[in-house]
Amino acid sequence: MEREHRAAKRALFDTSVWTSHTVVVVDQSGSMRTTDVDGGATRSDAVWLSLALSWVQDEIKSGTRTATDVCSVVVMRDESAVVVNAEPVDWVLFNTLIGFFRNSKPSEGGVYAEAIDLAEACLMRNTLGSCALGLLFFSDGKPSDDYDSFPAISKEERAGYDKSEKRLMWKKRVAYFAQRDVVLTNRIGALASCFGRRLTVGNIGFANSSEEFSTLQAMTEACAAYQCQASLHKPTLTAQSLHSILSNLSSTLTNTKTELTALGGTKQ
Repeated sequence: MEREHRAAKRALFDTSVWTSHTVVVVDQSGSMRTTDVDGGATRSDAVWLSLALSWVQDEIKSGTRTATDVCSVVVMRDESAVVVNAEPVDWVLFNTLIGFFRNSKPSEGGVYAEAIDLAEACLMRNTLGSCALGLLFFSDGKPSDDYDSFPAISKEERAGYDKSEKRLMWKKRVAYFAQRDVVLTNRIGALASCFGRRLTVGNIGFANSSEEFSTLQAMTEACAAYQCQASLHKPTLTAQSLHSILSNLSSTLTNTKTELTALGGTKQ
């Protein structure tokens, strides 16, 4: 398997052989350590295991993914990083994801903007029109982008405010986060505009039912505006729910692959 993996990586230097490239952004902020997933697993563990089993193992066994299908992984924290860079979808990738499942240690916040920038850099490695593209964005909460620039107010200070002061502070807070969301949606909209319908986007809010995910919703709408096949998902905190969503997104990507293959061109 290792020999086959090395040979597949060498073949991928020729980007014209790529049939698909999926970039997965995985939130690794501190809240992903929460153990509220069915069976007592952390949110982080459920995401890594579901990716390994549903996005890699099941697709290899069904024959819908081969060594010409490529995957990259971005870990999202205060400082995001590319931890898998254009690797073929094979059993070595499966083992890599299982390694993250066993050893990941979520911490810090989750800065969306840098993760989006890294995801775009990964996707831009192959701009040939014959390559279907996917972007999976997992998060369990609101962005941490520029959060420190909003003044922190202690409970003691807040208790001393009268009603009008509390109302004014609330309005300022709402306006601040709305502006932050505008910046993020513009950023991912710019990414989506590069690829259009060739890009499948799955934004997955993996948290308890009280989380609203308004930022992910706005990001999804921004991608859809450029004819990307974009969708927002809010699975229950179970492995089966994640599996169902990933299977549906994989089917969408496979359909795009088939369509591009039928067109038979190497230019968009």
